[in-house]
Amino acid sequence: MASNVFPIASVAFLAVALCPAAGSVLEHGLAGLRRLGKVTWTAFGAYALAFAGFLATQGL
Repeated sequence: MASNVFPIASVAFLAVALCPAAGSVLEHGLAGLRRLGKVTWTAFGAYALAFAGFLATQGL
């Protein structure tokens, strides 16, 4: 059951992180990454943790 939660959570966090990041990069180029807020960087971190949790439940 827990192994099903991690991929769903990682996709949700990635979507939350990528929406503002893509808009900022399209608007300002790569310099736009410096303008991202704490929520976006937190979502990227949560994605990384959720994906790591998914990999851990796969027995790798």
